Amino acid sequence: MEDFRTLSKLNRGRGDLYVDHILEQRFWRNDPRVSTAFDEKGEGMAMVIPKNPAVAAKMPGKAIAYVHTLKTRLLTELIPNGREAEFTVQQIFDAHMWVLESLRVDRSVTVGDRLLGDFRLLARARRERLELRMPAAATFTPQGGWPVLVGVQ
Repeated sequence: MEDFRTLSKLNRGRGDLYVDHILEQRFWRNDPRVSTAFDEKGEGMAMVIPKNPAVAAKMPGKAIAYVHTLKTRLLTELIPNGREAEFTVQQIFDAHMWVLESLRVDRSVTVGDRLLGDFRLLARARRERLELRMPAAATFTPQGGWPVLVGVQ
């Protein structure tokens, strides 16, 4: 795990792999309340992962569940693109933790200081509180406080 800028240089020319921002860039860029000097593209925590399941299936060793296309799709189902500002930092955090746990990302990533630091910075930028926790499935229901968005199935 490194920052995006460093991993991008190391990954150059390897089309099957993708340098993924763990905390997606859209949560920094699609909220007018966030105005910080943090360079999320260059400094945000990132990992090199397979681009899609077909690439992951070709890789030797233990099956890899965390692929870029799947992570993006799962997060988009919870928080649609363009609607990031309608969700709290807590909801953004919960969605990321749920997806990362679902994709069997090692706990050293999900509870590591680096990723939690990125979320704390986002919470400060939005002047919101953040509880560091692992959400339960009930979190993502209207009864659990999850928003029901018009036009989203």
